Amino acid sequence: MKHQIYYDGTCPLCRKTRKKMMKLDWLAKIEWIDGFSKEHVELPAEVDRYKLNEAMHLVTNQGHVYIGFSAVRRMLWLLPAAWAFVWILYLPLAKKIGDKVYHWIAARRYKIGNGQCGGGSCNLP
Repeated sequence: MKHQIYYDGTCPLCRKTRKKMMKLDWLAKIEWIDGFSKEHVELPAEVDRYKLNEAMHLVTNQGHVYIGFSAVRRMLWLLPAAWAFVWILYLPLAKKIGDKVYHWIAARRYKIGNGQCGGGSCNLP
């Protein structure tokens, strides 16, 4: 079973990030799932749809759940192309700083995507 990343598919920044990360997933370890697709996606019990609106979730193939910055850090650990620098994200204070940066970007994700939103999603708060 692959690791699963649940993300906001209506968000242009999220879609761009997914596209770039898929190119780096040489070992095909990650499955990307749009938690807000028009087709109702049944989320695993570990993924709360309300929290998914605030941050991406990574569910490992062993059932561990990582949210937000922790999910990004774990995702990068799965990508061999990122191994040279991902250790920086595990230094002291990296999580505290990373969480703040992640939430700042996530709160503005619709505006950061260069106005390429589908279905009026840029108008969301």
